[in-house]
Amino acid sequence: MAGPKIFVSYRSLDANNVRAVVDVLRAHDLDVWFAEYEVLAADYDEFEADVNRGIREAVESCSHGIAFTNENWAKSSYCREEIERLVARFGRGSSNLLHIRMPPENLGEDVTPLLEGTATYDYADGDYSGTAAFILSRFVPDQPFRQPPVLRDYDRHTMSNLGYWVEYSLGQYDCQWRPDHNSVVGEEDQRVMRQYVGTFEGTKLFLLVTLVPPTRANRARFPKSMLPSANDREHYRHLRMLADSWHSDQPQKEYGLHLIHHGGRPRLGMTFLKRHPDGSTSWQRMYVLHIGGSGWYAVGELHLSFGMPCEADSEADLRRFHEIAPCLDAMVGTVKYRGWSLWRRFTVWQWWLAFLFLVGCIGALNTPSCRQFGSQLIEGQLPSPSHSELHSDPALHQSLD
Repeated sequence: MAGPKIFVSYRSLDANNVRAVVDVLRAHDLDVWFAEYEVLAADYDEFEADVNRGIREAVESCSHGIAFTNENWAKSSYCREEIERLVARFGRGSSNLLHIRMPPENLGEDVTPLLEGTATYDYADGDYSGTAAFILSRFVPDQPFRQPPVLRDYDRHTMSNLGYWVEYSLGQYDCQWRPDHNSVVGEEDQRVMRQYVGTFEGTKLFLLVTLVPPTRANRARFPKSMLPSANDREHYRHLRMLADSWHSDQPQKEYGLHLIHHGGRPRLGMTFLKRHPDGSTSWQRMYVLHIGGSGWYAVGELHLSFGMPCEADSEADLRRFHEIAPCLDAMVGTVKYRGWSLWRRFTVWQWWLAFLFLVGCIGALNTPSCRQFGSQLIEGQLPSPSHSELHSDPALHQSLD
């Protein structure tokens, strides 16, 4: 990557919005130090030392800094330390430092003076394109800005497993569904998978959606303490513990470990370069979502794995992946748990046959003889067989004798 080296200070609670901006900047070939692309599961044993050393070295070597601020950011001791180092390096009001407010809030007497005179932009929710354009215009004014794609929420799909079902949107992803993958994989595994292949904004893309039942889910390994109230270090420490088990036996190169906020709770996302058995490679972004709750209260998991075929050493392919990555996150944001519902497991024809059967039963019960029998049964006036009828039936006569 060319141009300035940019350090990003933010709270993990704002990771979704900040990641989208960073992806757009990286798509424009900017060198951005963003914790999610630097703090990886492979360094789990040295987590605290790696984070502290990485932040210190990034601040000392960066040429520009960005602070994504709000009240949560101002309350973090880590974030205050980062802005203090940046201001000490560049000076107050420096053109090498930008202030992105998410949203405008009182940062307190100990932080506000540090950002006085700094160029400021108000980041409205979802406005990652405008924010990235502002940053680019300040740091690299001669570089033209390419408008990134924005997901259009339509073309909704549903999947069900063991009675519960989910809904999600693929937006403008022009895809074909491979029905041979919409099946249960083994009697014991009980996973339901669906694979899509197609293009997104002209880029070849494939998606594997997997519904995992509670008995096969990884929620037992997903720490209960990973709650929104946890601090940044705790969030990423728990993510790394789970990601480490996922990556242990996979032929892939880690690139990013992401904190995905879905349904108000932190979830796991991973970006990696995957090498396939046929020798090809692809950039992958995978998400692990809990369905219907958190931890042991979840009824299952939904795994979404996006892949973009690429050349292993192609910077252009990596930039293109960064360009569409915010839309991949947005697709995950459309996932909704619609509860447990048996009727969702039946097709239209199955319901039509069940309707015809019900109508037939109602019609049979509505005949005069059935109505007469029903009324006699209720009143206790069922007729007994006559003496001649008994003698006409040898078997019945024998049983009475």
